[in-house]
Amino acid sequence: MKKSAVNKENHRIDFIDINKKEILELIAKRIQQERKRKGFTQQDLADFIDSSANYISEVERGIKEPGITIMYRICVALDISLNELVLGQRMSNGLPNGVIEKLQKLTDEQVQIITMMIDAVDQYNNGMN
Repeated sequence: MKKSAVNKENHRIDFIDINKKEILELIAKRIQQERKRKGFTQQDLADFIDSSANYISEVERGIKEPGITIMYRICVALDISLNELVLGQRMSNGLPNGVIEKLQKLTDEQVQIITMMIDAVDQYNNGMN
C-alpha cells in the first residue's frame, strides 16, 4: 500500500508502507547476496569490517540491525553503494540502472540533443556556484 507525505518544499513524496522488520529482511538479503557474489565468507566480510562472523550471520538473518557505520563498511567491502544496499538500485558509472543502455539505443541526432541538454544543465549548475 502506498502512502504519501509532504516535505518542506511542499513536494508530495510517495513511499511504500513497509515496516522495519521487512526493511531489515530486504537489507539482510542484499548483504548476503552481494557477499556471496563477491565470493566472501561471513568471516571474510567480518574481518574486512572489523566485526565477527556471528554478527554478520545475525545481520544476514535480520536479527541484528546494522547501524549506518556498519552499513557503510559493508558497502565498501562489497563494492556497492548505500543506495544499492538499502533500495536495491544498482548504479552503473554513477548513473541509475538502464541509462547507459537507453543512450546506446539513441540515434546520433538524439545523442547530440541529449548532450546539449546536459551541457545546458551543467552551465546552469556552474552559474549557481
